Amino acid sequence: MLRSGRLDGVVVRLVEDSAASDALLAAISSARVPCVCLERPADTRFGFGSVGFDDERGAFAAGGGRSRPSAGRTVRGAGAGQSRDA
Repeated sequence: MLRSGRLDGVVVRLVEDSAASDALLAAISSARVPCVCLERPADTRFGFGSVGFDDERGAFAAGGGRSRPSAGRTVRGAGAGQSRDA
């Protein structure tokens, strides 16, 4: 499927660092398919963007708390080396 040219991109949920995850990410990278990783960023050698969630801050915001400045997700741009709270 990766090499068929029928994919515009993929979203991968990384739940742990493992050799299997690295093999999958390497296949995606070598097929030149854009990828965004959820939960945790991939190793920087792959150059994929990532979206991570801060459950504690999100729960605090949902409860109407005021002392945490922002809740939600952290977005990391591929190759940009920058992150921001969204």
